[in-house]
Amino acid sequence: YGFRQVRPILEGGNIYIPLDYTSDTDLIGNRRTGVYVLKLDPTTNNVSLLSDPREFSDGEVIAAAPDGNIYVFSSWDYPFVKTFRDGQNFGDYVFRFDPTTEQFDPNYQVSLSESTGVERPFLVLAMLENGDLIVQLRKENAPAWEDRFDGAFWDFAVVKNPDFTEIEFIDELRTSALVG
Repeated sequence: YGFRQVRPILEGGNIYIPLDYTSDTDLIGNRRTGVYVLKLDPTTNNVSLLSDPREFSDGEVIAAAPDGNIYVFSSWDYPFVKTFRDGQNFGDYVFRFDPTTEQFDPNYQVSLSESTGVERPFLVLAMLENGDLIVQLRKENAPAWEDRFDGAFWDFAVVKNPDFTEIEFIDELRTSALVG
């Protein structure tokens, strides 16, 4: 199993960890298609793998939402590289699964750039208690990809739950902006 930044969540007594890739012979940069989540049950020491074959990149962020579902968010670096080098879509996908069924919802797939109309690479940093997302995204006038990540080239925003279509840019990070 491949991890980049381990950001597990605890939900219903189980630990869920999004995975970057899932092959013993796979190298970073040659990820398998699909989204993967490792589920650990601490009471039984049982480990299971939840997966979905749809296109996904860098499964680094996972969050339990107020609607009872668990959401998995791809991050910007792999799709960002693909976008600037291959001219492809950003791949900023959001998938969800119901932890009681452990199946990804086959009818749910959201691209944050498409749903908000802001066609720039997104990185979900956190989900708030009300289900809103705190996101980092590439500035509109930022230079092209140059094999570096520079903080001056990024904006921050809140993407509103439940359908992730409304976005509000954050000019100054205030405590009031982080309260649901």
